[in-house]
Amino acid sequence: MEALDRGRSLLSSLETDDATWDYNATDSWLPELNSTEVWTANATGRGGNLTDSGGAGGSEMQPRVVGGSLERRGGSPWQVLIHRSDGFGFCGGTLVSDRWVVSAAHCFEESADHITIGDYDKQRPDPGEQQIKIQKVIIHPHFHAFTFDSDLALLYLARPVQRGPTAVPACLPDTHLSKYLLKEDNHGVVTGWGATEYLGRSSRFLRKVTLPVVGYKDCISTTEQVITDNMYCAGYLEASKDACSGDSGGPFVVNYRGTWFLTGVVSWGEKCAARGKYGVYTRLGNFLNWIRDTMERRDVNGTGSP
Repeated sequence: MEALDRGRSLLSSLETDDATWDYNATDSWLPELNSTEVWTANATGRGGNLTDSGGAGGSEMQPRVVGGSLERRGGSPWQVLIHRSDGFGFCGGTLVSDRWVVSAAHCFEESADHITIGDYDKQRPDPGEQQIKIQKVIIHPHFHAFTFDSDLALLYLARPVQRGPTAVPACLPDTHLSKYLLKEDNHGVVTGWGATEYLGRSSRFLRKVTLPVVGYKDCISTTEQVITDNMYCAGYLEASKDACSGDSGGPFVVNYRGTWFLTGVVSWGEKCAARGKYGVYTRLGNFLNWIRDTMERRDVNGTGSP
């Protein structure tokens, strides 16, 4: 029986730049939590870590870009890479304002220290790349570490991003537009540095893949895992295109009349681009009020968010 690898962060496959770690390894090699403040609205533990989130039927679930192509520099200027204090980048995110990033809650079983934006080549600094400390991580209060329901987090940055050709926020839709953009067979773009094949190494360069939204009935017919109203499926049953380990928290964006809107967050999947399986994404439209309310809270940002 395969272990459940729901999250598509690199920590779920325990990969470092030098090695790919065994799925059954403990997390004793991980650095101690740093001083980045992590908030959960209910102030209770979420339980488990990315290496022992097994359960829920025993299938293998994880995230990355498989079957895609290299993104061009500046092609996804809202793409963020989230790093530990030792520099290891383990999850993606999406810039939605000068100081706020949307990502996946399950990524933050590990401590996050800083983000990079304008990153293209993970192994070298890129022109216009910015590194910014994370001041606070705010986990959605209803995130469920077993089902991955409400798999959403907000990151408040220590200083604003300087906007430029490689650093531009994605737009947040309103509720009605979000529903429209996620109609069955509409296509969105997923980006990330995740593995390019199941159990493979992460990509050095930012990659992208275009995927169709899948209807709810088709989605639930392909998995024994729980698909809640806060999730949706995208991808192909046959074609080898999907997200994979290392893409967690990254964007699913849809172009509408020349503007890119964030409609989903890479959450989980069973293997990567596996035949008969789709990728699963957090349905952002269900959380727009929480996102906007959090971004406006004075106890978070002191003065209200730009």
